[in-house]
Amino acid sequence: MLMKLKRLFISAAVAVALFASRPVFGGDVPSAWTGASERLLTSLVDRVPPAEILSTFTDRATIRSFDGGDSSLDILQSLTAGANWARVLTYRDMPDTVATDISAAVADAPVSDALRRHFTPDGDAQLRSANIIAMKWIAHQLKSRQDQPISIVLLHKSATSGHGSIVVVLLGGERIGIDQYRVKQVAFGEFTPRR
Repeated sequence: MLMKLKRLFISAAVAVALFASRPVFGGDVPSAWTGASERLLTSLVDRVPPAEILSTFTDRATIRSFDGGDSSLDILQSLTAGANWARVLTYRDMPDTVATDISAAVADAPVSDALRRHFTPDGDAQLRSANIIAMKWIAHQLKSRQDQPISIVLLHKSATSGHGSIVVVLLGGERIGIDQYRVKQVAFGEFTPRR
């Protein structure tokens, strides 16, 4: 009992620190999907045992890395542990403003200028192109339907040297009941600027 209370207290503290502001996009995003995405993030950062996290997934959920290979919650948690900043971008369906939204999310984040530039297209033409590419990339990574709720989780990990990195976690959801969602697809990877 004491251990559960301690975990609840730590989760609440992490949630307050990580979710100082939570962007929600895509019009009428179901609050239950936003909540499910935020709970998953908190569970990953808190290193909740994978068996507990899997209860928030559908029976046939897939977890893949951006390189296309099958992956696991253990590997994902190893990337998300120690995150010092996070944002969850939630969408009712396939987003067409991802590059714009990510750029806005990292604009005031406590990240290096190199990381900020890595996620910020130069000019309107590049931004429009980046939004189209990102929409296609998400559909490819998640193998999702056009009408599925989507979340993009961004986490920053500081580095003792260099620029640090941003871990991107894509989530595809599935409605399983009235105001109930589970995670159906997960794809993730880590981005670190080369210079």
